[in-house]
Amino acid sequence: VGQPDLPSRVGVRVANMFDFSAYLMAGQQLPAPPDPPKIIEEILGPGTIVRSPGISSGTGLAFGASFIPPKFDQKYLVFSAKLDAEVGFDMNMFDYGGTSCDGIPEGEKLGINGWYAKGAVYAYLVGSIGVDVNMFGEVVNYKIVDVAAAALLQAGFPNPAWMKGTIGGRYNILGGLVKGDCRFELMIGTKCEPPIESPLSGIKMIGDISPQASTSGVDCGVAPQAAFNVDLNTQFTLPKNNADGTVTNENFRFIIEYFTLKKGTINVPVTLSTATDNTRAMITPTALLEPFTNYKLSLKVKAEKFQSGAWVQAKRTNGTAISETLDITFTTGELPDKIRDQDITYCLPLNRQRFFAQNTCESGFIQLRYPMTHLFNAAPANGYQRTFYARFLPQPSGAPIETQVTYLSLLNRVNFVLPTLATSKMYKVQIIHRDVRVASSSNSQFGGVNLAMQGVSAQFTSMLSNGAQLRRRILSGGSSIANNEFLYYEYFFRTSMYQNIADKINALSASSTVYERISPYENLGLNLNGPEKLEKFEVEGFSYAVGANTQKIRILDVKDAYTNSWHTSFVQPVIYDLYTRIVNNNYSTRRFFRSSPDEYGIPPVNILYGNSLSGPLSDSEVNPGMVSSTYSSQFAVSPTATSTSSGFSGGTTPSVFSMNNSGQTSMLVLETGWFARDDYDRMGAIVANVKSRYGNSLSGVDATTKAFINRYLNTPYKNMFRGTYQIRFTTVPISNCANPAPSLNALKSFTY
Repeated sequence: VGQPDLPSRVGVRVANMFDFSAYLMAGQQLPAPPDPPKIIEEILGPGTIVRSPGISSGTGLAFGASFIPPKFDQKYLVFSAKLDAEVGFDMNMFDYGGTSCDGIPEGEKLGINGWYAKGAVYAYLVGSIGVDVNMFGEVVNYKIVDVAAAALLQAGFPNPAWMKGTIGGRYNILGGLVKGDCRFELMIGTKCEPPIESPLSGIKMIGDISPQASTSGVDCGVAPQAAFNVDLNTQFTLPKNNADGTVTNENFRFIIEYFTLKKGTINVPVTLSTATDNTRAMITPTALLEPFTNYKLSLKVKAEKFQSGAWVQAKRTNGTAISETLDITFTTGELPDKIRDQDITYCLPLNRQRFFAQNTCESGFIQLRYPMTHLFNAAPANGYQRTFYARFLPQPSGAPIETQVTYLSLLNRVNFVLPTLATSKMYKVQIIHRDVRVASSSNSQFGGVNLAMQGVSAQFTSMLSNGAQLRRRILSGGSSIANNEFLYYEYFFRTSMYQNIADKINALSASSTVYERISPYENLGLNLNGPEKLEKFEVEGFSYAVGANTQKIRILDVKDAYTNSWHTSFVQPVIYDLYTRIVNNNYSTRRFFRSSPDEYGIPPVNILYGNSLSGPLSDSEVNPGMVSSTYSSQFAVSPTATSTSSGFSGGTTPSVFSMNNSGQTSMLVLETGWFARDDYDRMGAIVANVKSRYGNSLSGVDATTKAFINRYLNTPYKNMFRGTYQIRFTTVPISNCANPAPSLNALKSFTY
């Protein structure tokens, strides 16, 4: 109702003499409070009316009023008198809940049931008494008394009621015979400054959760997850507008207090993980959930404030914690009756691996995310015996090979013996169980069935007790699942032409080097020729999910060997030796820009991707005639900017990032130049931060680091030198690998 500026207020004239005006506002983005009357500024000097910034949250009231009596201007005979006055206030009122402060008894609420008003009160009085005097034939009004007084006070009420501010005035008596001014500070009552509401109080922290509330038929292998509207575990700074008008910075963070899963009152064991971007979290049960069972998912996120050297719960002004909770229930469906892709972290050989070196490990395995004991401990029908096999089916045709399968329940792993396979051949591997009736005599003919197949063949898989034979028909290279068999899982891989990865790398030769420059950055593309190309899984790694994040199995570790004089005389000493000293001595909190986790390293040595590397087996390869390629699409190479300049005569070269599938050439991208330039530039900001902390003289910094800083400041950036660059190949141990092949440590040299 009304607004602070005088023309927009609601006004009332009482008895045709007294003027009263007022306004009352609620909501967000409210107009600013009015300035005090000009006469007050003339008497007391500049002053403003400050409104609590919390009013913009829409949770309080802003109101004000002024009272102006009629101006007095009268004459009696030769005497005259004038009087002008105004009284007003501008306040804001909030419900501060259970907040307390000095000035009220301990435990008693501020204001009236938590509602408290705070703002400014002002008043002025200006008056004079004069007499008309005839001087040299002209009547002049001579001031006998001329006085002015004003007050501009901060105030709060009720409980406690207080006023604080300035009262002052001026006086002039007998035309200046006696004159002067006065000014003093006034404090009445005990000042109470209610806390300003935290800017985090109204934030909705939880964005979404899965499974959704009241969902039925939820997969027993579900890993509940939540998405957030805030970044978890990340410190941030917000300015705080204090009641006195000053601004201070406060540090906050959001954390998960709990993320739990319960069956009834029993907690389900889970592992909590937060995504590297801090916007998602997941809880992974350590076992499959029970089928057709109700579960309760509970999540609580809270804000914390860094205070007095420790993180404490952030609170609203009414004392309640700034947090958000969510509780939902869902019901599971049936247990899976086979192993699915979502039940697996990774396999060996890797799923869709193109070049599997058979001596990588003695055994193959399927690493499960959780126990699947119900699949391997289930009893067969009465009178039958169950055995588990891994069947290797050459593609598109060939004689299958079966080996023994062992389920390791404590490790959540399915192990199988790796037979000797043909080289450069694609295989389908199947995990099956076979139920065989236990014969009443010792004439069972099942043991060691030879499954050699060419074309269509019939194989006797068991001899029943009545003499009848159970027969299955199999297409060579097909699924070949008999009536007494059950397929748990199958996937595809292809063997390498080499038994050992070391033999493959040793057979590669460095053929050429491609220079790419996208100013100011540069890269080297290193071409390798050999009978068999490098594949993406070997260099870039096989990605698999662990909770809310992704991990990789990398078969090869490929690194820049740092042997060129560009490395040894510039990159290492000027950039990275200095950085190491600054970090180790904590001279600066600033760091190089890296993703989390940092896969390239400091200094950047790792070579993590290449061009024209062989991708995994495609859908059309494992299922001829199939058009879609949903599996292999995740390995597609993204297009990147084309090179604009080159160190070669001709002016341009193909971009290192463009695909080149010709022949048996594999290109590895050496990105040291790219990161070195970025890190060199960032080092400027880091050194500046060190100087801001220790001064230009670097007082308190050790002599060696000082010398390194001076060397950096006096050394301009240097592009990659011409000469020989080397990369080092080593094998990466694979977890759970039994009797791995001998390790590899090989250098390849390139000329730029």
